[in-house]
Amino acid sequence: MHISIVAYGTWGDVRPGVALGLALKDAGYGVRLIVTQDFGEWVNDVGLDVHLLPLNKHEIMQRVSSETNPFRAMLAVHQEIAPALLKAGRSLIAVAHDTDALLVNEWLLGIASGIAETHQLKLINMALQPSIKTRVMPIATMPALPNWAPFRETYNLFTYVVAYYSRWWSYVRIANSLRKNLLNLPPLSPQGYLHLLTRTPSITMVSRHVVPRPTDWEDHRHLTGFLFYDDADWHAPAELEKFIHAQSAPVYVGFGSMHDRRPDETTHLIIDAIARTNRRAVLYSGWANLGRLDLPETIYRLDYAPHSWLFPRMAALVHHGGAGTTAAALRAGIPSVPIPHSGDQPFWSKRLHQIGAGTVPLPRSRLNAVDLADRITTAVDDPQLRRRADILGAKIRAENGAAAIVSAINKILQ
Repeated sequence: MHISIVAYGTWGDVRPGVALGLALKDAGYGVRLIVTQDFGEWVNDVGLDVHLLPLNKHEIMQRVSSETNPFRAMLAVHQEIAPALLKAGRSLIAVAHDTDALLVNEWLLGIASGIAETHQLKLINMALQPSIKTRVMPIATMPALPNWAPFRETYNLFTYVVAYYSRWWSYVRIANSLRKNLLNLPPLSPQGYLHLLTRTPSITMVSRHVVPRPTDWEDHRHLTGFLFYDDADWHAPAELEKFIHAQSAPVYVGFGSMHDRRPDETTHLIIDAIARTNRRAVLYSGWANLGRLDLPETIYRLDYAPHSWLFPRMAALVHHGGAGTTAAALRAGIPSVPIPHSGDQPFWSKRLHQIGAGTVPLPRSRLNAVDLADRITTAVDDPQLRRRADILGAKIRAENGAAAIVSAINKILQ
């Protein structure tokens, strides 16, 4: 049986997609990995059949994040992302004839449903954060009510309906032109989209030690554990090794695939915060392009290193709270200082603090050197925080998310 994995998104989506593809290949499946073209050079060497979508996710996110006005930002999302998803859908049609199942995240679920219906493919919704309706908690992209608030279960259910209708309006509605013109299918109404989300089997790649499986999920909802790609062939530059081991462990600072409108200003802020802690730091440049300035000797500018190698060598981890980075931080057993920017990051940042693996979140909009320095000091020096992070890391390292995901896919396909 052949499976196509559509890892549409940022690094946090692509790396788990690679790990999943390799696990399914080892289990005897034929596998195709589908990513946007800006990841093409990196995935070509991972040992999977690769199909590139004719899009550059990095450039799309850069254009969207350049808007400072909230209304214009929403308009930019509509103008940039919806046409990009249409383009991705046309490309997916070209490879649908020789596969048996499509694994997609919710960005492409509406488009992929028409392709699956036309070609009689099995469709699986895969997610890196809680996005399946439950009374237990709100959808990861919306805030939770305090524990004392009445009608919490009703509110939690309502957040999923709001999010689903919003996504239908933002991009599923636009994708209906593909269903009509290329697949000769009727459009998905809002109710049809909600029904699609309800009936499609789902795999949520999150550890039960971080988010327990909701008791009201149906049997076709699977919570499997985190999935990691460790990039075992990578070797650390001698300069990086020397910096890390020169003194006590440094602090990691990086915001992953987040963009920054003023990277030099943010770099100055980070330099100031690190100086206040009297510690050293590894600064990940990332999509924000941080660290372009002349940095002090106490800060090492990093272009790339696998989280699995880097994070256990750090004293604390300052990051944006993305799903992939959060999972890697938890596995490493090192305390986090979450700086949520947008999307599901406030959820993960709050969750890190709730389970005792991170400091109180510091939202990106309120980031300043004094508060950042205080949180770094807490993450490095608080023994209870370090002990809880270490215990949780051991539990997550004992899990086998890849095996659990392959088992869930076997069950769905059978």
